[in-house]
Amino acid sequence: MTTTSGAGHVGPLLPFARAIAAARGEVLVAAGGPAAEVADAAALPVHVLAQAPPERREPHFAAARRDPRGNVHPIVVEHIFAGADLWAALPGVVALCRRWRPDVIVHESCEFAAVLAAELCDVPRVRVAIGTAATEQRVLDLATPVLEARRRELGLARDPAGARLRDVRSLTLCPPTLDEDVDLDGPPPRRFRLRPSAPEPLPELWPGDDRPLVYLSFGSVVPGTPLFPGTYRAAIDALSALPVRVLVAVGRHADPARLGPLPDGVRAHGWVQQGDVMAHASAVACHGGSGTVQPALATGVPLAVLPMFADQPHNARRVVAHGAGVAVWGGPSAAGELGPAVQRVLTDARLGDRARAVAAELDALPTPDAAVEDLREVAGLRAAAA
Repeated sequence: MTTTSGAGHVGPLLPFARAIAAARGEVLVAAGGPAAEVADAAALPVHVLAQAPPERREPHFAAARRDPRGNVHPIVVEHIFAGADLWAALPGVVALCRRWRPDVIVHESCEFAAVLAAELCDVPRVRVAIGTAATEQRVLDLATPVLEARRRELGLARDPAGARLRDVRSLTLCPPTLDEDVDLDGPPPRRFRLRPSAPEPLPELWPGDDRPLVYLSFGSVVPGTPLFPGTYRAAIDALSALPVRVLVAVGRHADPARLGPLPDGVRAHGWVQQGDVMAHASAVACHGGSGTVQPALATGVPLAVLPMFADQPHNARRVVAHGAGVAVWGGPSAAGELGPAVQRVLTDARLGDRARAVAAELDALPTPDAAVEDLREVAGLRAAAA
C-alpha cells in the first residue's frame, strides 16, 4: 500500500489493510511523514519512503493558500502530488516492487508513484478514494497531463487521455450520500462502510458533567497552517457559550497549549480516536473534510460544517441536502458562527433523525472485509484462493 505523507491520506487505506491482514494476507505500507506514523500506530508494517524536501513543497502550498480555487487546487496536484512527491517516492516504490514482488499495489488516489511503478514493474494496482467522487474526478483530470510528461521521461506507453490512470478497480469508503450528482470516469467504485466496533469509554474528562458532548475538529491539514490556533480559538469561544462539553482535536503535530487557557467544559487533545468520540457525541463541528464527515454520518451524528477548501464545500452541501446537519459559509473567518449552528443541531430533532437515517442506509454496504475478494481477483489469485 502506498500513500502520500498526509495523515488524512493514509486513513482510508487502513480498514482495507486490516481486512487483508485478517484474511492472512501480507501488507506493507510504504509512506513517509505523518502517514508513516499513523500506519505504525495502527500496528502495520511500514517502509519509510523518501520525501520531497520542504523547500520543494512549501512554496507550492503557500501559493495555493494565497489563491484558493475550489475543490482541489491545481498547484497542489501538479507540483506536489504528481510532482515533488512522485519523484521523491518513485525510486523507493519501484525498488520495493522488484524486491518484495507484491501481488497488487493498493494506493490512495493522490499517490502517483504507485501508478508509474505498477506499469514499470508490471504489477496490478487498485485505487482507494481519499474523498468524494468530485475530488477523485478533479484530481485525475489535473494529474493526467502531468503524468503523461512523466511517462515520456520514463519511456512508458502514452496515456494522453488518462485511460490507463482511470481504468482500474477503485474502492471507496465515501457514502453515496456525498457522491450524488457526480459521474466519475472509469469503472464505478466499489463502496464499503467502516466496520462497526464497540467504542472505548471516553476518559473521565468532565467528572459529574453530563451535558451534551460536541466534537470539534478541523482535520489534519488546518493545524499546520496559519489558521492555527486562531480559527480553533474562535470556534472554542463560540461553543463554550453553549451548555455543552467540547472535545477539541488539533492533530498529532499541533500543540494544544497554543490554544491558550480553555473555558470551563472544553478539553483539547492532539490525536483522538474519532470513532470512540463520535459514539458519545451529540454533535460534530468540523470543516467538512471527508475523514470527519464520513464517520459522523456512519455513526448518525448530526454536523455543523464550516467548509474551507478542497472537497469541504461539496461535503457541506450534501450534508445540508440530506438534512443531516447545517453549514456555516464564509470560511475560517466565520468560525465564531459555529456556536449558533451547533445550537441548532442540538435543538432541531429533525437533523438528528436524518443523520441516524443516513447511518441506517450506510449499514447496508459491505465492510472492507468484502474487498479482499476484489483484490484477489485483480491479482489473479481467485483460483488459488479457492
